[in-house]
Amino acid sequence: MKLNNQYRELTSQVTVEMNLLLDIIKAITDEEKIESYKLERINWEKFYQLALHHRVIPLVYSNINRNKVKWIPKEVINVLKNKYQQNVFSMLKLTSEMDLIAKHFNNNNLPALFLKGPILGEQLYGNISLRTSKDIDILISNRDINTTKKLLFEMGYIEKEEPEFILNEHKLRTHHSVFFHPNSKFSIEIHWRLNDLPDKEPHFDTLWARRRTSQLTNETISMLGEEDLFLYLVSHGARHGWFRLRWLVDIDRLILKGVIWKKLIPVMKEYSNEHIVGQALLLTKGLLNTPINKDLSFLITCKAIELSNLAMIYIKSIQYDQPFPEDLIPYNRYGWVLQKSIGQKFKYFLILSYPTYKDYQVFKLPKSMHLLYFPLRPFIYTGRKLGILKLKENG
Repeated sequence: MKLNNQYRELTSQVTVEMNLLLDIIKAITDEEKIESYKLERINWEKFYQLALHHRVIPLVYSNINRNKVKWIPKEVINVLKNKYQQNVFSMLKLTSEMDLIAKHFNNNNLPALFLKGPILGEQLYGNISLRTSKDIDILISNRDINTTKKLLFEMGYIEKEEPEFILNEHKLRTHHSVFFHPNSKFSIEIHWRLNDLPDKEPHFDTLWARRRTSQLTNETISMLGEEDLFLYLVSHGARHGWFRLRWLVDIDRLILKGVIWKKLIPVMKEYSNEHIVGQALLLTKGLLNTPINKDLSFLITCKAIELSNLAMIYIKSIQYDQPFPEDLIPYNRYGWVLQKSIGQKFKYFLILSYPTYKDYQVFKLPKSMHLLYFPLRPFIYTGRKLGILKLKENG
């Protein structure tokens, strides 16, 4: 009963437009419930903006057609249809580019795991056009970074300029590089870690040994194994506060396809992911009515419930986006609660305490004195937040 109340509380926090959106994108829709919204005063502009923000327009349009919902205004349907068709063409082009990249990597014997994009749409929804994706995410071993760059340069990609750093802070705060093709306009993210520090995760060689292959195109495309994919999608969504419903829908569809929990639980425990898996189960059950195995009740802890409630701050509003504003207090608290062990909290604190380029922009010191930013950071950070100290442009 207590858990049922917790699930109901999640949907009670959102607007009628959000509840309609949630009911439409569920894998098993309740036609009578959707029809009941005819009696509500729906702000259709707000509904559309929510669907756009949460990246679920293709699913919304497809399910409206499948369920033959006739009462939604024609102008709304037309806008959704146009966005759906745009996504169809976008996904076809992205699939073609993914095939070319996989072929180039395979021909050069470069081990690479394609993380999301069209292969995820095909696996979870049976149709690449039902999931949006703006770029191609690829995981490589950190020993292959230079080789990967060389191969992408050969294909005409250029590496986007990184923001400026001091004291090698990028080694703590980044786990991928972005490459852009000036002609095709495609973007690729090359990851050498799945997640930011201090998250624990499997070594690339372990992930490669558990890989699966997709036959979406003529080229063999390697992807994460089922358990690794589930935990990656959970950790990715949790890290970003689940501010896009699309990530929760992915988890919902994975569970419905059949997660082999006996295989997943040992991996989950090895990398200390129980609390975020519990959070994902709570959110998918509460918002999408995903069936949850009773044997997984040990994951629904006080910490998982706290994380779910904090995530709802971002889910129910379209004002939060990536990256989160630094001065967003709830997110700072969320990031702290997300760390499970004392060791992880300590590492997280060290990363937060590490000087940033913004500290340099506020108070410029010569390179030989950059170590002084460590004791100065608390004062500079506080001054920036209070508006006493301002960033200075270069030059």
